[in-house]
Amino acid sequence: MRDEVDSAGQRRAHRRRLLFIPGYDPRSPAAYHRLWTEEAPKQAAVSGAVIEVGRKRADGDHALGWTVQTVMNGRAAETRVTLLRWDDLVRAWWLRGERRVLAAVPRWVAAMARAGVYGLTRREARALWLCLMTPPVILGGLVALMALLALAAGLVTPWAALPVVAAAPFVIVWLWKRIDAAVSCGWVSQCFSYMARIAANPPPEQAARCDLFAERLIAAVDEGWADEVVLTGFSLGGNQAVRVLARALEIRPDLGRGPTAVSLLTLGQGLCIQAALGDETFRAALRAVEAEGSVGWVDATSASDPASACTIHALHGVVAQPDPNRPVRRAPRFHRLLTDEHFRAIRRDPLAFHFQYLKAVDLPGGYDWFALAAGPDFLVERSRA
Repeated sequence: MRDEVDSAGQRRAHRRRLLFIPGYDPRSPAAYHRLWTEEAPKQAAVSGAVIEVGRKRADGDHALGWTVQTVMNGRAAETRVTLLRWDDLVRAWWLRGERRVLAAVPRWVAAMARAGVYGLTRREARALWLCLMTPPVILGGLVALMALLALAAGLVTPWAALPVVAAAPFVIVWLWKRIDAAVSCGWVSQCFSYMARIAANPPPEQAARCDLFAERLIAAVDEGWADEVVLTGFSLGGNQAVRVLARALEIRPDLGRGPTAVSLLTLGQGLCIQAALGDETFRAALRAVEAEGSVGWVDATSASDPASACTIHALHGVVAQPDPNRPVRRAPRFHRLLTDEHFRAIRRDPLAFHFQYLKAVDLPGGYDWFALAAGPDFLVERSRA
């Protein structure tokens, strides 16, 4: 790792290139820049740090960039953030309308069941198991409700059941939308459906985008400006980050062995779930990343996050004996970092809980997204401290 000194021998700000891949999200990446600008002042007020987020700008093909200047504990850092975009692909794959989402539920549930995901999560990741159970239970309950209403109407006269049967699809969709507004069952269904679909039939456009991102990663290292380059994958963006890093290592086997440190940061990941679905190209990518010790790897995934693998090791089922120190694992304890009222609120909404990784906390100590992403310490060193 290079010394953080200038040409005059004076200590200078830590320089970082952060390449960030969002999750399975059809929204514009401007939403993530807005999240940085809204949450940075809140975190600064809690930690006593200085966090200044610059304006967003286009940063080449399928990328958005901005800078972050921080001072933490008297030490400065400059981070150049590049958000690597795949939201256009997500929009192309996004299931349009509740009927398609509902029709996909039996397919992804069957895929998860065949892969043993329900049994694994019931034993080792109860929050994810409950999340996996929620959409099929809701859908099954709505179908059963309409069947009972049709049966009850049929007891009066057989013809009375016909209007109930005819209205059932519309009523189910209407009720599903109301429930979705409260518990985000549609969003989790979209994500699980995507995971099952790409495991069975990996889309070539995804591989092409990962190749492009791998070139961006290599270019950031070769640029020579940064002390470290951190490839960050949030949620299902973690799956993409693994693919990107594996491809970059294939192109440049000596990645991370030069003066610029290279690290992978995964947040709220479900890597072992994607691997369990039988995606062999993804399993190979995971093994390649695991084997390259010159590239650091830190994983921050909460044991209570219902949209993640919780405490299941990222390499579970991929390698025979996962190294307990690779990745370096840090489980954010949000119940200790948020007020009781705030924590109860996100516990009721899986989507809100999942995005907490990218937000400010209410109380100091422990997990700090802005210190990880834009602080003055090397990622791996901070995570091992």
